[in-house]
Amino acid sequence: MAQLQTTFITGSLRLPLNPPSASTAPGDSYMWFDTGSNQIVISKLEFGGGQPAGPGAAVWTIGGAMNNARRSLGTAGNSTSAVAFGGLRSPSIVTSCTEEYNGTSWTNVSAMSVSRRDLGGFGTQNAALGFTGATPSNQNRTEEYNGSSWSTGGSYPNSQQGSQGTGTQNSGLSAGGFPSTYDNCTKEYNGSSWSNGGNTSINRYNSAVTGTQNSGLIFGGQNPSTVISTEEYNGSSWSTGGNMSQPRMGHGGAGTQNGTIAMSGYNNTTSISHTTSELYNGSTWSTTTSTNVRRCRVGSDGTAGNGILVGGAQRTPSCLFYSCTEEYTSGPGTPATPNTSSVVHIHV
Repeated sequence: MAQLQTTFITGSLRLPLNPPSASTAPGDSYMWFDTGSNQIVISKLEFGGGQPAGPGAAVWTIGGAMNNARRSLGTAGNSTSAVAFGGLRSPSIVTSCTEEYNGTSWTNVSAMSVSRRDLGGFGTQNAALGFTGATPSNQNRTEEYNGSSWSTGGSYPNSQQGSQGTGTQNSGLSAGGFPSTYDNCTKEYNGSSWSNGGNTSINRYNSAVTGTQNSGLIFGGQNPSTVISTEEYNGSSWSTGGNMSQPRMGHGGAGTQNGTIAMSGYNNTTSISHTTSELYNGSTWSTTTSTNVRRCRVGSDGTAGNGILVGGAQRTPSCLFYSCTEEYTSGPGTPATPNTSSVVHIHV
């Protein structure tokens, strides 16, 4: 190993005092003046016993409750700016009510024009889309929300329920559903009309769909048993991704094709609703922190690091409808510290 013999520095050199913040990537090198030893220190920072931001630092917190307990609802937005619409209220009331969330509490706003349950939804609080669903008969209606009221959008090609979607009001993706049996159809929305996309390899409904129109993800669902498989969409066709660790249907999802969270859901083989959550990194799923409330047929949206889960129902031992909200945050982790094996001290 080459050793520093003699160094000449002309002009001036300003160094930070003591170790700088280790908020940048581990492996970076830093130089600072250690006031304790009166030495210049050169160190390569590593995560010495610490933990980067991510699933291990994740938490679920309880947010404000909706004004209307319901399951099988549509949602759009994120944990600080969300909108929830439609759904099924106990015991068998199909609703059109819409509520907005500001990160703390829900407020009733303009209702959809058509009451429905098991509908799809995506977008933002001020530009949301609600489509298909059941009244209880299957629907092909699409409605667009502008932050204050709903208007009619382009009709869905099929009347069906149990479809889920992702994307924006002008560039959306829908996959799966139940027109009369389990379906593998994919539809794309351009802000005014729907068109056909590539079919999924597995017929399913009540799945979760995340990502964008050209980089989507579908996972879980029912056909007729609960599904664990994942498929990835490139804008024209689907390919197989990694399997979840647990079968889920009626679960929540939020994120991108390379960073998604699966939340709660139901296994119709075991008749158990989940509290478990999983994270997808683009190829494999890993377990993260569990939710506080066991439920399925939920509303969800946001990102893998900042998701929202709302409403839903508990199937067993009795059917309970929920109004509660949970917010998922992947915490900051713990900062990196200097790895003393790579520290060089320069006496001054």
